[in-house]
Parts: sequence; C-alpha cells; structure tokens
Amino acid sequence: MDSLTQAALGATVAYAVTGRQLGRKSLLIGAALGTLPDLDVLFPYEDAIDSFTYHRSWSHSYLVLTVITPIVSFLLYRGIPKSWLSIPSLMTHKKFMLMVWLVLITHVMLDGFTVYGTQVWWPIPVDPVAIGSIFIIDPTFTLPLLIAIVYVVLKFRSGSDPDSNSGSGSDVKKGFSYACSIALLISVTYLMATVLIQKRVESVATNQLQGSFDSDALIALPTPGGILWRVIARKDDTYLEGFYSLLKRNRPISFESFEIQEQLLAPVADNRNIKRIKWFTGGFYNVSEENGFLIVSDLRMGIEAQYVFRFKVARRDSESGDVAMVAPTELLRFYPDMERIKWVLGHY
Repeated sequence: MDSLTQAALGATVAYAVTGRQLGRKSLLIGAALGTLPDLDVLFPYEDAIDSFTYHRSWSHSYLVLTVITPIVSFLLYRGIPKSWLSIPSLMTHKKFMLMVWLVLITHVMLDGFTVYGTQVWWPIPVDPVAIGSIFIIDPTFTLPLLIAIVYVVLKFRSGSDPDSNSGSGSDVKKGFSYACSIALLISVTYLMATVLIQKRVESVATNQLQGSFDSDALIALPTPGGILWRVIARKDDTYLEGFYSLLKRNRPISFESFEIQEQLLAPVADNRNIKRIKWFTGGFYNVSEENGFLIVSDLRMGIEAQYVFRFKVARRDSESGDVAMVAPTELLRFYPDMERIKWVLGHY
C-alpha cells in the first residue's frame, strides 16, 4: 500500500496498544514504524528484475520482523524520555515490544492484499502472497484511520487530554484508544469485503468463460475506486482481458484476446532472471518483441499495452537471429495512453 496508508495504519495500531501510556506520541512512533519496511527501496540493486522481485522480500518477512522486533523495541523503549509517559507504571517493555511487532506485522499483512507480491516467509522459498483484492491506493480503507488520528490530535489540542498523570487523563486516553480500535475494525471489515467481492467477480468470469476458454489461471483485480474490476485469464499462449463493473452486474464481461509469444524466451528460458520473473508474477506475464529486444511484462499491474512493469530482458541478433540476455535487465518507462484509459473508463 501507499506510504500514507501504512503510516496511518501504524499510528492507529500503536495508539490502540500504547496510547494510554504514551498519548499522542504513540501516533508518531507508530507512523514511523509503519513505513519502516518500505525503506528497502533505498537498497540499490544492479539489475531491474532484482529491484522488482526483492522489494517486499526480506524487509516484509514475518520471520525477519519478528527477530528484529526485540532489538527495535529495546532501542526505542530505552530512548523514550520518561517524561513522555503519562503513567510510567503501566508501560512495560513487553507491551512496548508488542506494539512494535504489531505495527510491523500489520504492514506486511496489508501489503499481502495488494497484487504486488509480498514474500512474507522469506527466506523460505514459497510463492509471494498477492491476493490482489485492494488497489495500492484505496481511500475507503485509509479514511477511517485518518479520521481517528485527527480526532485524537484535535482532542489533545483542545485540552481534553492534558499531559498529566491523573486518572482522568488516563481514562480519556483509554477512550482515544477505543476510537483507534474502532477505526481499525472498520478498515479491516472493508478489507475483508474486498476479498468477497473479488471472489464474486472471479466466479462470474469463470462461469462466463466455461466451455469457451477454460483458463489455467484467472484473477480479478480492482481499478482505483474499487467499482470497476479488471479480469485476466490465461491459458497456454493466450490471455484474455476484460472489465466488470459493480454498477452493471448484469452486463456480460467483454473480453479481448491477446497472444503470449512464449516461444521467444526458449533460448533463454533457463536464465535466472527469466525464471524469477515468471515465479514472481504467478504466471501472469506477457512476452513480446520490440525493435529486436525481448520484453517481459507483468500483466497484473496496468492495462493492456500499458503495463507499469515491463522489462527489456534479451536481444536478438539481427544477422544470426541468436538471442542473448541483456545485462543488466532494464525497466522500461511507463507512458499512459489516455485514449485507452478513456475506453476502459467507459466500462463503468
């Protein structure tokens, strides 16, 4: 998910756990921790496919985050001035460590509901989690969290929660913790609803294609707003793309068919990069040739002919016809086609 959502999620989780002891300062700590796993983008990789497939790997691993939680929590807990604690006796290192762990783990769990693969069990070689039921930016999920944060901040400023060690001050902070918990419950309920909607759209698409295109793999993905869903179905060297609107549920999905030129990759099929991108995309990839270069695209992110992740992976010799890998691979620039986008929006 986007950084704002992850910061808001981290802030509300942190306040729900330690708000009674830390007050609004727990919002700042939680927001910072909520963005921590995404700092892996600062690590440079020479190869574009490595940059693509190692994002959300070690930094988003339940195992790694669980191991580093005691270290992170110890450093933060020791560094917090005791004057920050409204009721020092209620704050224990164990509770603070629980807050740190929950903020980091919920970051990873939320990312798993997007279609960009999250390697939650790294370094165990299992498939990335990529449920794909929620778009990478979804205000419906984020808004309840932001409202809770704004509510807490404004109440602090209005003096409803004075910086004191009084019992009344603690009770008010406890009420704010409930507000954050309610916001989390609303957002999580919405998240679960997106999964149910996704399964419904996939069921509609599967039933419609039954007998005419029995796909090996099919997935429904939301476009921004969550009203229009994009359906991708793949079988052998062909894939279909169609759009389904929740506002026009009785209208059949109009699918377009496209060819996957898989045979182009035959000379380099055993290359590590080729195998890795096939694995990471879960089989939803396209192969094409442009100006003598072999291009592999991730079909899950973008729309036909406008995919966000397109990689120049190999080059064909114009004279001999031999194909050799390009080193390092290159991420091609994304250029939106407004006419195609308008056509897609017409499916609403």
